[in-house]
Amino acid sequence: METPNFSFLIRPLSTEEFRDKYWLQQHLHLQRDPEDYYDRLLNLDDIDTLLENENLPPSLFRLIKEGDQPTRDNYSGSKKYERTNEIIADNQKLFGYLNQGYTIEIYLAQRIIPKFTRFFDGLIGELPMRHTAKLFVTPPGTWALEAHMDQMEVFVCQLHGTKTWSLYDWPIKSPTEDQRSQFKEYTQNLEDKPAHQMTLTPGDLLYVPAGMIHKARTNDEFSVQISIGFYTNRWSDLLKNMAGEFAQAEVFRSPLPDGLLNPMDPKAFERSFKQAVKEMIDNTDIQAYLSSFNFDPEKYPYPDLRGVFKDILLVDKIRPETVVARRQLPDLSMTRQNGMLEISVQSKKSTFPKLLAPAIERLLDDRPVAIGSIQQNIADEMKIELARKFIRFGWLRIEQL
Repeated sequence: METPNFSFLIRPLSTEEFRDKYWLQQHLHLQRDPEDYYDRLLNLDDIDTLLENENLPPSLFRLIKEGDQPTRDNYSGSKKYERTNEIIADNQKLFGYLNQGYTIEIYLAQRIIPKFTRFFDGLIGELPMRHTAKLFVTPPGTWALEAHMDQMEVFVCQLHGTKTWSLYDWPIKSPTEDQRSQFKEYTQNLEDKPAHQMTLTPGDLLYVPAGMIHKARTNDEFSVQISIGFYTNRWSDLLKNMAGEFAQAEVFRSPLPDGLLNPMDPKAFERSFKQAVKEMIDNTDIQAYLSSFNFDPEKYPYPDLRGVFKDILLVDKIRPETVVARRQLPDLSMTRQNGMLEISVQSKKSTFPKLLAPAIERLLDDRPVAIGSIQQNIADEMKIELARKFIRFGWLRIEQL
């Protein structure tokens, strides 16, 4: 079965119809009859499996009830995760808050639920923007957040139960974070007279453009929804990137007119400045700057953990002929010093004798390789042991056993 993509999200609309009529322009509510429409992405069993995990950090959660947010200490446990020494969330406390009417908001849903990860990875390939996904589990008859606006374009997928959404004013489109903060008081004093109101049922989609003020409330049953947010790349982002290069140019390091030591007629300065900016822009490769906003999976800040479990089960069967390839490794660095090679991936560090550096560097470059071919002056047993270690770390995947 084909992995769902963006067209699955907005069906029955076409991408062209959504783009021309709704994207950045107005909200959209799609009602769908199949209650299990999103089961291919995520369902209650997936969430139940996630919350059975007793090794989740408190930073993965936020608890909210009508604006009240307990600190993480209130739902942290006494245990620590052995590898990182990080405190582990107390799931019983989380469920206790849920029973008291608090919404459980779960961050990084796109990385911790494998089935949803596959969909999300395809989605961000189609929409190369900064992104986030959050899961909301809200008890009956309550709400989590006051009326507010988001800086991102939001797609809400209703998985279970119902939720009534109120959409209010749209005072500013595509706000920056500073502008969003400036409108906080405005949203708090907003009269409770929504311009649009709709109730989402399982299978429904709601698109809320950035800057549109909104609030949501559950009805007589629990609501479960996934919220997918995209931060559009803006003209202002392009200007910020270009400004860094402009600042290095000699003309823009000139002092501003400030009287006695740097005299200049204000009108003459204005003409000179505008001319310098124009010449700089005329000589700038705008397309190169635009390409810098393209999504690059290698820069995605989360490790690729798909298939790690199966690879670990097969690790004792690998041979010199086995072909392995490096997984996506955020912040991978290798440093040679004092006769040792230090490898760092996120917070995990390991050291190896420098003698093994050629073999390790070949295993961890971006090309698949047969284990037996990585370095001629060490025994196959040593090569296999290195590969096994890196497979168990989640650094390598088995391409061909």
